[in-house]
Amino acid sequence: MKGILHFGVFCLILLAACSEDQTNADTLKEGDPLSTAYSGSGLFRLNEAEKPGSLFPPSITDVVSARIASQVYEGLFRLDPGNLEPIPCIAEKWNYDESTRELMVWLKKDVFFHDDPCFPKGTGRRLGADDVVTCFTRLASPSKRRTSISPLAGVLIGAEEYFESEKVGGNVVDFQGVKYQGENQVSFFFAEGSGDPFIFLSQTIAYIYPQEALDKYGYGLDKHMVGTGPFRVSSWEEGLLLLEKNPSYHLKNNTGLDLPLLDGLAISFIMDKKEELSKFRSGALDMIYSLPNEYVSEVLKDSYTKGGRGFSHYHLIRTPELSTEILGFNLQKTPFSNEDFRKAIAFSINKNSLVDGPLKGQAYSPGTAGFVPPGFSSYRYDSTRGYVGNQDSALIYLERSGVNIDELPVLDLCIASKGNNNVAVADEIRKQLKEALGLEIGIRILSFSDLVSGVSKGEIDFYRIGWAADFPSVTEFLDVFASNSVPLDENEISFPNVGRYRNKKFDNWLNKARNSFVDSIRMACFSEAEQILMRDCPIVVLWYDEGFQLLQPYVKNLKINPIQYRDFREVYFELPEGLAEY
Repeated sequence: MKGILHFGVFCLILLAACSEDQTNADTLKEGDPLSTAYSGSGLFRLNEAEKPGSLFPPSITDVVSARIASQVYEGLFRLDPGNLEPIPCIAEKWNYDESTRELMVWLKKDVFFHDDPCFPKGTGRRLGADDVVTCFTRLASPSKRRTSISPLAGVLIGAEEYFESEKVGGNVVDFQGVKYQGENQVSFFFAEGSGDPFIFLSQTIAYIYPQEALDKYGYGLDKHMVGTGPFRVSSWEEGLLLLEKNPSYHLKNNTGLDLPLLDGLAISFIMDKKEELSKFRSGALDMIYSLPNEYVSEVLKDSYTKGGRGFSHYHLIRTPELSTEILGFNLQKTPFSNEDFRKAIAFSINKNSLVDGPLKGQAYSPGTAGFVPPGFSSYRYDSTRGYVGNQDSALIYLERSGVNIDELPVLDLCIASKGNNNVAVADEIRKQLKEALGLEIGIRILSFSDLVSGVSKGEIDFYRIGWAADFPSVTEFLDVFASNSVPLDENEISFPNVGRYRNKKFDNWLNKARNSFVDSIRMACFSEAEQILMRDCPIVVLWYDEGFQLLQPYVKNLKINPIQYRDFREVYFELPEGLAEY
């Protein structure tokens, strides 16, 4: 889930088109600054172990969709993949007045949408300020998927009023949060306590798309992407998405070379992690993210053994991630509306056993603190008291709850189908709850998009998901539980607060943090809010993620970061001697 929430035929195509002996090496240009690199005809091959949900920027809710969309769409700013600081993208220059919170942005004049049949003669046109205003005005409007609150509420001034007037109809008020100032100039007016405007404008929700695409494809934009990014869609067949280099891309690297350096990306969707690893070792993939549990110890041992022919010649990268894995509950449904019953479940889970058992150590640490993961230098994540396995405490809270286990139906724990870890973890949780409480649970496996849809609609009461930040901020985690995203009608969609948690004291501390410009005070207010959250136990924190990635030795300049933001603009392949050995 975004901060968003975390085959036969196509394999033959992939191997035939991208075999290690034929790919990339035959188009080297003599005298090129990257003469040792095979960037010409370079097709970077990677895999996602789950199919994406919606790829339409306002509707993106999962990390797979965010990673794919970021190759095709862009916003006014983007994150530097090395330090995750916002840097200009579509924006050429800007002026921010801190006293009025007005941000004036001048757009680059050489940014064009990808060629697509939605345009006259299929030729992409230049992006202008009216495109920016249209996208943000639509973002402030109600839709079939967004009926309770605008995602711009509390971010741009007037968003709430505009949303409500559009929802009711009749006299619609003007949206005051964004204004057209000329063909290449636009102003944003940020609300008090809205945070860093440049970080907000770097998020997936702030990507710019053309009105023509929306008019032609409607909700077809869930899969049909038209943006301005470094890559554009070439084809999307069953199991394989091909993105090709955007020949009209506007950015260059610091030596003046046109970006991207690669000629394309080939994204497969193999869900079996062992099969994915096998493809990587055969040379059919250039990187993999996350390892099959049974291979973790072997990879770690062999990666530090010089001269080994198992995994030692690959590049292993381990990074703590800004991502937390949880058990979640629908707080509006029994028995999960009972706080003591939720605490009984929380005390039943031995997090160390999860990490050491089914995860085989593939985690940063057990989730014994709060929802905010480690990784923020100014925030003491471990100062929040969480829940550790304690069977005596579990039984005490079960008795306090008044819930009779024998009278409960079998409760289904809903999980995503991604890889093998989810099933193994769910099975361990099932065993622990049976042993500690005598509670019988079933395991229901869904696609990730169906899982997110189900919990958002309130159709799923008990689930395991992860929350990954799409920019590095404590706010990205605690905002998930703000009451203002919970609709009054329980039949309406609630996102990102999918558990429908409400607590006014929590909201007050969160608002104090948002309105403070002193970092130490902000962090103290966040800490107070998180301690209230954990006392209410709307979730059970299971573990904090650690990323395990393997790269082929010829992959160069791919920057790895804690939010798994992948920027392939300046990635290239360096031809090593004896490539055939790999």
